[in-house]
Amino acid sequence: MIKPAPAPPPPPPPAARPIIPATCYIKGEQVTSCPEASPHTWIAPTIPPGDFAVWQYEGVRPTKFYESPMSAELVKAGKLPPLDERVPIPEDRMYSAPHDEIGVYGGVGRQTMHFVFMGELALSNFGEREADGFIWHPFVGKSWQFEDDGRLLVFTMRDGLKWSDGEDFDMEDVEFAWTDLKQPPYMGTFPVRYRDPVTGNDVKWSKIDDLNFALRFDSPVYNIMESRMNRGPDCWINQMCWYSPKHFLTQFMPEYAGQAKIDQMMKEMDFAEFNDFWNQNTYSYFNADSPCARAWCLEVYDSSSTGIITRNHYFWGFDPEGNQLPYLDGVQQFRMESRPVAVFRWFAGEHDIPATAAGSLDEVPSYIQNMEAGDYSVYRWPAMAGNDSGLGLAATWNEDPFLGELFRTKDFRIALALAFDRDEINEVAFNGFGVPQMWAPRPDNPFYPGDDIRDLYVERDLAKANQMLDALGLDQRDDEGFRLRPDGQRFKMEMNFNWSLLDKQMEVWVTQLRDVGIELKWNNVPNRVRQGEHYMGLASAGYEYNPWILDNTTVAPLGQNFVQAPMIGIWYLSKGKEGMPPGPDPSFLPLAPAENFPADPSGKLKHLTDIWLEGRQHPQFSPERAEYGKEIYRTHTEEMITNGMVGFSGFFRGVAVKRNNMRNVPKTHVLDHFGYMSWNYYFEDGKDNMNNPGNRSQKYRSVSFLDPDYFDAQ
Repeated sequence: MIKPAPAPPPPPPPAARPIIPATCYIKGEQVTSCPEASPHTWIAPTIPPGDFAVWQYEGVRPTKFYESPMSAELVKAGKLPPLDERVPIPEDRMYSAPHDEIGVYGGVGRQTMHFVFMGELALSNFGEREADGFIWHPFVGKSWQFEDDGRLLVFTMRDGLKWSDGEDFDMEDVEFAWTDLKQPPYMGTFPVRYRDPVTGNDVKWSKIDDLNFALRFDSPVYNIMESRMNRGPDCWINQMCWYSPKHFLTQFMPEYAGQAKIDQMMKEMDFAEFNDFWNQNTYSYFNADSPCARAWCLEVYDSSSTGIITRNHYFWGFDPEGNQLPYLDGVQQFRMESRPVAVFRWFAGEHDIPATAAGSLDEVPSYIQNMEAGDYSVYRWPAMAGNDSGLGLAATWNEDPFLGELFRTKDFRIALALAFDRDEINEVAFNGFGVPQMWAPRPDNPFYPGDDIRDLYVERDLAKANQMLDALGLDQRDDEGFRLRPDGQRFKMEMNFNWSLLDKQMEVWVTQLRDVGIELKWNNVPNRVRQGEHYMGLASAGYEYNPWILDNTTVAPLGQNFVQAPMIGIWYLSKGKEGMPPGPDPSFLPLAPAENFPADPSGKLKHLTDIWLEGRQHPQFSPERAEYGKEIYRTHTEEMITNGMVGFSGFFRGVAVKRNNMRNVPKTHVLDHFGYMSWNYYFEDGKDNMNNPGNRSQKYRSVSFLDPDYFDAQ
């Protein structure tokens, strides 16, 4: 019997038709010639309330790639190479997950402020942080890895990376930065983070091949990629850079251009000093001619009026669907004549992207009152270090030996701590938004020292404070109730401080210290405790939720920022050439052991430095590093080196106002100007507000961080 022939296979499904939008936007203008768009079906992961967004995308990589209408027009006109010729090979591209959803191209984001500062919007760094500030991922670079037990750090570049002018960004640019630009006059003493923690020797750079280079220390060093300091292209004088556009910078270098040419350029540009000439011409935040390696590049910079950054068509970042980032075509900043004028513009909706430095906690009620009319929302991005406004006394100050001795006495510092009513400080100076506490980061931080340290000496105890002050020889008072020094003069302290954000705290300090018989005079003038001229300073911490994020830090005397011992910090910073060296000095009391710094009789200041240097020799999340971090916060409080007041208020760069149609802006973020993942920001439907007056969100309502449904609202 003959069997029937098998049925033919079904025809293949029809190929998906390209999605070609009927209209799209280029810099706010609606056009009808649009490139193919991605499907916009990717779903962002759910973020639990209060958790941080994660921009690093680790999912399935896209196999098809898309570009903005702005880029597509330039390609069509023959003014720009095709997308695949502008960016690294697919496996070397950066992939970023949007906070809310896949964005839509187009529009110019507007910022209305009382200054012009591009900051992280014009970011270029080998690595970049997540919103929690802790985790770092490759940005300009492709990867890094530790070898030889942390003594060797190997970095890999992205294959096919280019500068914004289309020139190759390769190992020659890295080698140039690590050799030519590490010599005088461009570089002097290496910062602490680039010195070996045991031998003190500078790090050694070496080229491995065309895509790989290495940094070698004598001892393990694990915190280089945790530092927020410059690992980018801007090699202004005495600043560390990791790469720079050699083809551009050499025209400003006498070693390449010749001294006569440089002299001529300086004369024509009216520069008397080479340092000023170099910084102005090579700093890519100021010079629009400088090639850049970031999401947007500078187009216009005028510190008196405006700053404009525009899409970098060679940017190597893509979203999960293969859309080249950024979504926004550009960002423009408008400088108003004053901050109040800028804020009134916010009320009218003339501000799209968060600019936290322009906000104020005092004004939050008015921000909320006007947010529906202005079609904006109010977020809060507080500093996560837990020390917004602490007090530090300079142990290295000794112009008045009696005061200096008290500052170096632990019981005096504790007595002051017990004199403060932190609940009142929080309510009066921070609108009740903060947490009265000593210096301690969030409890979910690996370096959290425990509730006992957070709460130590936090409760006001006037009886105990008075008892301790009496025991220190300050037991006599004048007719007004103020304490007297042993010489019969009124005991006075002065705080020189002129930061308006903390004026109310200064007023409360004056009143509260009077309750224990101390006259505190507040002078509304610049504070110069870091220069050794004053003795009371603000010992706050904006970034030290990770104690190793800075080296000129507030956690240990490694630089001038440590107000409790700035002269010791200068000694470390200068490799012993300046500042206060160890060794006996009988003019400093209590007398320190001969091996200590004169201002460190207990040895606890050196202890902070020692454990900071030891801690960086262990991986970031190792048990050893965690213990060192806890010990740093514990020492600050137990020894009252930092007299903590309030944490997590958001008073400084912590209030973020953004238009409702500006998407992918995270609600939970550490202190920052604009947010670390701004290349993901986009306008609803790609339609901006600056070029479309009266535009309002059609999908999203106003919400503030005080609303019960803050995290649920879209």
